[in-house]
Amino acid sequence: MVSDLRKLLVSEGVPKKAIHAEVFHVESASSGPPVRRAPVETTDAAGAHVTITLDGRTSTFRLPTDGPAVLDAALEVRADAPFACKGGVCGTCRAKVLEGTVEMDTNWALEPEEVQRGYVLTCQSHPTSESVVLDYDA
Repeated sequence: MVSDLRKLLVSEGVPKKAIHAEVFHVESASSGPPVRRAPVETTDAAGAHVTITLDGRTSTFRLPTDGPAVLDAALEVRADAPFACKGGVCGTCRAKVLEGTVEMDTNWALEPEEVQRGYVLTCQSHPTSESVVLDYDA
């Protein structure tokens, strides 16, 4: 309904920047069974070298590109990683990509300007480069 209403408003001439929507629940886009992802590795195993900064402290781990989302891997080494919904809706897990690249599965929380400035939802992000540096404090 929110997407349809946004399209209607834009078609009637309302500027996209003037439209704000809040989504509280999103059904999974996948109709198949959940994808099993490889676990996070804290050793020198294959995968992206991921570094996160949270509350001024840095943690590093290896994460396969087909592994869990950055947030899930971060929670294995930092129980205090921020999140609320894990569905790309709330924006609590927002972090700034300082180095490398990630791909988000879903984004219902960040404005296009935030994404352009390098912010991502870590609950929906998967590394697409050999090294990724994310800052939750940014």
